[in-house]
Order: sequence, then structure tokens, then C-alpha cells
Amino acid sequence: MSTEWEKLLRRAEDCCTGCGKSVRSGEIVTTLDVAETGFRRQDWCISCFDERNPPAFSFWRRRILKGVARRRLDLAYLCELLKRLEERNDAPSSRLRWIAALLLLRKRMLEEVGREHHDGVETLVLRFKKEDREFRVTDPRLDADAISAIEADLARMFDLEGNNNGG
Repeated sequence: MSTEWEKLLRRAEDCCTGCGKSVRSGEIVTTLDVAETGFRRQDWCISCFDERNPPAFSFWRRRILKGVARRRLDLAYLCELLKRLEERNDAPSSRLRWIAALLLLRKRMLEEVGREHHDGVETLVLRFKKEDREFRVTDPRLDADAISAIEADLARMFDLEGNNNGG
């Protein structure tokens, strides 16, 4: 069962909410509205968005270029994933938390506050740039194959494999 957060962050629709035309290339507007049951996300072509009434609670514009195979990593979703993984202590979650933290460090969404060493195991002490709360992320000592497998899983999770053609 997916949460409301997961539903909001789902992949963009292939057609406009207003007219039903394909929105696989060109400029797209994604709206977030408050509904009776929570938030609702919708994707619109420019002309339908301009005619829409009432205005959206929140919206953002993006451009999909025809023939571009790679999509961008959704950093907001990755930040939320890292926060949710903090409460889990199983091995797969710890490996995913390590990779997510490294990606967010690389993208400068996290900053390193310090490092701790216990019994030969390194723990990074991290903080989101706009928050005071610290995260401790322990190195799970991954080999190259494990890192590749986790990166492939993340690519599938975030639809980074270039599947813009709907197939």
C-alpha cells in the first residue's frame, strides 16, 4: 500500500489532465492542489494550465526534450527517503541510506559535521543545510558489486533509466 507522499511523487502522467493530449515532450506544468482527501498532483499542457481556474495551490514548470534519455534525480524525494530510512536498522536500509547520503553530499544538500570511528567502522555525522538536526550514517562497507546493484535500484526507483517513451 503506497502512502500519500509516494502517490504525490509518482512518475509524471503521459497525458494532460485538461485535454488528454500527450505531454511526452515540450513544456509541462505540474500542479499540487489541496483536495478533501489530501494533496492531488496533476500534469498539464501549457494551454490547459493557463485556462485552469481556480489557480493551483502550488505548481512548477519543466521541459521534456524529445530524444533526451536521462532524467534528473529528484533530490527532494531522495532527502525524504534518507529521513525515512533513519528509523530502519536492517542491512538493506543501511546500505541504501549510505548511498543516498553520499549522493546528497555530492549534490551539496547535506553537509558533513563530523566523523566517528568505533571498532574500525566509520560513521558520518551529517546535517541538511537548512536544518539543525544531525544524521548518523554508518559505512556498511560495500564492495563495488553491491554499490552497482544499489545504484541500479535507485535508478529504477527514480526512473533515471531514460524510460521517457512510456515503454
